[in-house]
Amino acid sequence: MRLRLLGIAIASFVILAQAPQPPTKLAPAKPQAATPTTAHVPQIVHVPPDEVVAILGQPVAGPDGKTIGRLIDVLVNEDGNPSAAVIDVGGFMGVGARKIAVHWTALHFAPGATRQPISLDWTIDQIKAAPEYGSATRPAPVVVAAPKPEPPAKPVIPAPPKPSAPPHSPPVQSSPPVQSSPPTQTGNPSRPSPLPPSGTR
Repeated sequence: MRLRLLGIAIASFVILAQAPQPPTKLAPAKPQAATPTTAHVPQIVHVPPDEVVAILGQPVAGPDGKTIGRLIDVLVNEDGNPSAAVIDVGGFMGVGARKIAVHWTALHFAPGATRQPISLDWTIDQIKAAPEYGSATRPAPVVVAAPKPEPPAKPVIPAPPKPSAPPHSPPVQSSPPVQSSPPTQTGNPSRPSPLPPSGTR
């Protein structure tokens, strides 16, 4: 009996071993991380703080050292180079909201300076004479050189009258020199003088 049960167990194991097994599902392979190469590593340059200056929102000082405005925008050309700077000068001159656009070369930068890193060599009168900047959607009136304020009108002083010329007098004619005549002789020089009377001694 035991041998019969053992044979049935062995036969069942052989049948199960020969039966087709369902395919096992394999987990998807994880993509390997790309090994960084020198061609994909960006080049990094560390710029010292005394060589650059952040400009947006920075105050702009005038020639006397006083703040005349604040740099609020930069206008660049198609090459990315700055062409003009937009300065808000309204709140510093008491004229309300007013912005002007000045040429980039008119500004002076001092990286590393704790005070007045940006300056503009314009007086208050020159800033007031500059046209107001509206928006970038219209042609911007960029001031290349400092506008010259109109000088005060000078009073017209009449020119002094010219002195009158003296009356014209005819030139004085000089008389010709007087020629001296030779001395005159009395008597006849060719006639001899008379002799004394005879008998007189």
